[in-house]
Amino acid sequence: MYADTVKQFAIEHGLAEDSGIDISADVTNQLVGHLNDLGIETHGSKDMEEDLRRREEEEQRDELSSTIDKARLGDEEAIEELQSYGIPIGNAGVYRFVSEEEVNNIMNGGKYNGRFDNGMVDVTSSQSPTTAANASYRITFKSKYDLYKEDGRTRLKNKELGDGYIESGYTLDDVAVIEKINEDGSWEVVHENTDDNNTQYAFTGSQLTFAHGIRRPHGADLMLLSSAIMTQSNTFCKLTSELTDKNDGTIVKKVILYGNHAYLWSTENGYEFFVEQSLAINEENYQKINDLLDTYGTDEFTAAAISGIQRSGDKKTGSRSLADFAKRERSGENSGPIGRNSRRLSEISNGTGTNEHNLSDTQSKTNFITPQGQVYSYATPKGAIYLDERVIKKSRTCVRDFFIKACPPGQPDCLL
Repeated sequence: MYADTVKQFAIEHGLAEDSGIDISADVTNQLVGHLNDLGIETHGSKDMEEDLRRREEEEQRDELSSTIDKARLGDEEAIEELQSYGIPIGNAGVYRFVSEEEVNNIMNGGKYNGRFDNGMVDVTSSQSPTTAANASYRITFKSKYDLYKEDGRTRLKNKELGDGYIESGYTLDDVAVIEKINEDGSWEVVHENTDDNNTQYAFTGSQLTFAHGIRRPHGADLMLLSSAIMTQSNTFCKLTSELTDKNDGTIVKKVILYGNHAYLWSTENGYEFFVEQSLAINEENYQKINDLLDTYGTDEFTAAAISGIQRSGDKKTGSRSLADFAKRERSGENSGPIGRNSRRLSEISNGTGTNEHNLSDTQSKTNFITPQGQVYSYATPKGAIYLDERVIKKSRTCVRDFFIKACPPGQPDCLL
């Protein structure tokens, strides 16, 4: 009825189809102009094609990123897939070794644009200097940067050394941690951005070795335990950086409560963390676990969470409470770094991570579809509308349907 009314109006005013005017196209153009006048961001077919291309590329990047994460955690299928395409897995973490002068510039709000002032800044995935001329300070970039993923800013240029560059220069906003090297070779943190969760440590592909007689977990359980120990090591103890540079024979031991067990692990084997003991969390082992915690300690989050449990003299209640805490660490229900990391890795492993750019996800945008099933327009969650006027103008149904659905409530004049 709407289309017929428009056409009758056009005929009455001498604007018939045979006068060379495309009524449907004119109506569509009026619609776009009117929506923009109402403050609704509206785009045509050219922008729609570009937006769809961008969304598809982002979806592919997200998929590749997820596959790399899985491969770093030992997923054999993911490793095989990447190898078949010649895609390096690498390791997470982007670093830069710099002079005190560069650090002072960054700390004072400055920006570093590279040696040639062209915005290309040399970085590496190695926690030890590779080609840096000055290594007085080590800068760890935020975890969103990864030389082996298409993050939009970093590029890998030397696969053997793991070296690359970050584009558009960098400021303190891009930095997670700044460390200064001490005379004994250890690293001292001089600046830390608490807004960054430093989850890159969870994907460094750490390996575990187990003492004789300890049952080794398999599959996802091994992956998650390895990542949990790595998270505890780096988030609370900053051990990875020290292991890289210290060679004085110092061995650190800690206790982690995870899944159904209490594990005592050590740095005896360097990056291959050595699991010395594994005790099932139950009433029988309750005192043994408390003795290990008293002797070797654990991370701050765990210590605070179980302090009340340890003070309890009731072994039955205490062991149940410890077991509940350890299970929540494994399931990702706990709010600490280990729990959050477990939750994220479980989503990656199960393929349940959210992807805001997934075109098949009908919740990410509202589609307008022709009776033949062709999408001719969609509205994004931010309120922008993309439409293909080439399809709309050929169909009275599409024009009418789009007018009714696209017009905001309380704006009946949009339909006129």
